[in-house]
Amino acid sequence: GALSILTERRFFAGELDFLGRAAACCPGTPLLRKDFIFDPLQVRATAATPAAALLLIVALTPDTALLRRLREQAESLGMQAVVEVCGKKDLVLARESGARIIQVNARDLDTLRVDRQACLELARQCPPERGEIWIAASGMDRREHLEEAARAGFSAALVGTALMQEGQPGAALRRLLRGREDGHHAA
Repeated sequence: GALSILTERRFFAGELDFLGRAAACCPGTPLLRKDFIFDPLQVRATAATPAAALLLIVALTPDTALLRRLREQAESLGMQAVVEVCGKKDLVLARESGARIIQVNARDLDTLRVDRQACLELARQCPPERGEIWIAASGMDRREHLEEAARAGFSAALVGTALMQEGQPGAALRRLLRGREDGHHAA
């Protein structure tokens, strides 16, 4: 597992310092910087934190060359790049940029509507290729959702709201994973 840490300040009240605080609370747990990253300076700033990975969103940087540059920069600095897509067009750009860790967001960034079925359908129509790791994101709040994602070819799931809404993320995660013994996990 890993922790996705929101660092975007304007819309999500995040702070870059949250990464350091998370590392202190959860030593040894890989951390993903979740932010709107579109500039090499942001990648360099991330490398100065305990983050093991950062998020690149195709909808924010729909330029294959820039995506590739940011991904390669992150990797050269010892981090992984998780490249988020929302549909087939985004997936094509992500693959052209050389992305290997692909997060499929079921939430439409324009309308904020969650469509888990569209997320699963993308995986069925354009299955993960050799060497790709796919993460299902948004709307994953029941064990059945994790099982559906696993059957569609996802290796992991990003779970946020379902863990945080009751203020007891550990207990919520145990409930979500109860009875899971086949190796798929929430990230």
